[in-house]
Amino acid sequence: MKALRLTQPKKLELTEVTLPPLAPGWCRIQVLSVGVCGSDISSILGKLPFTRYPVTPGHEFSGIVLETKEYAAVRPGQFVTVNPIFSCGECPECRRGNIQHCAQTEVMGVVHYDGAYAQEVLVPARMVTPLPDSLTAEQGAMVEPVTVAVQAVSRAGVGPGSTVAVFGAGNIGLLVIQVALAYGAARVVVMDPVASRLKAALALGAEEALTPRQMAERQKEYESAFTQIIDGVGIPDTLALGIALGAPGAALTVYGVPAPGDLPVAVLDAFKKDMTLVTSRLYPRPLDRAIALIAEGKLHFEPMITHRTTLEGLPELIEKAANREIDSIKIMIKVGEKQDE
Repeated sequence: MKALRLTQPKKLELTEVTLPPLAPGWCRIQVLSVGVCGSDISSILGKLPFTRYPVTPGHEFSGIVLETKEYAAVRPGQFVTVNPIFSCGECPECRRGNIQHCAQTEVMGVVHYDGAYAQEVLVPARMVTPLPDSLTAEQGAMVEPVTVAVQAVSRAGVGPGSTVAVFGAGNIGLLVIQVALAYGAARVVVMDPVASRLKAALALGAEEALTPRQMAERQKEYESAFTQIIDGVGIPDTLALGIALGAPGAALTVYGVPAPGDLPVAVLDAFKKDMTLVTSRLYPRPLDRAIALIAEGKLHFEPMITHRTTLEGLPELIEKAANREIDSIKIMIKVGEKQDE
């Protein structure tokens, strides 16, 4: 079979790969659609410190089960997606479903386990979730990033009447906007430096979409105005801004991976407002909330998916995106064909 192998930073090559024999409790999946995550691009460019080479990237995907071994809950022919977090499966946190808290947590396609930039992939069957046949292959591939957004919005405590500030309008930020509105938020204001992302944010329901400069000019207007601030950037400037924009009792939730090292936080300013600082790292095992939101038609992906390609075309597209020759938000790779599409 064909797979895109990342052999070293900036070297993504389409090669022939032979999968190992299927182990008990695992299954073989034909890949249909794969979304390119921001962390994938960081790995490809050599900017993600945990990446180990060589590896096949890709963790946002849908597919068809081809074969299983000694696992009756998954059967050949099922349309599925995968929770791509490997964990021990035995510790107390895993048994509670909180696999993101397992000491052995690892996302496929980054370190030891190959991902879905391939025609087929092997995964433990316990990581597989069946999808409604009404979903398209691309919608199935969006379940994983939607789950990231659902976790961040849930951790933030967004509910009916919430006023939400979102920092960052990339793949996840644009989903955070939509999930927050689906959870009943009355108002969502977004900040991002990229004009195309701000346009997409408005198309997806944001009340206002501002550049950092525009936000700075209007900061007085927004101070203490938001019950939830959801930060996908995680730098000193956004943390300070989040505290400034938070209303009394607000929650500042950071889901963007902070840079290594200490980040200064104005704890006294947060204390005066009785604010809560929350982090959102990965997500638990179940994917049902994300699947339901997609199946109910509450989320829209077209303003986000700016480019579609194949395994063969992805390396050139990634290079153009890295060199800023194209303005991309979400790249979707078509690998296989869902029969009803």
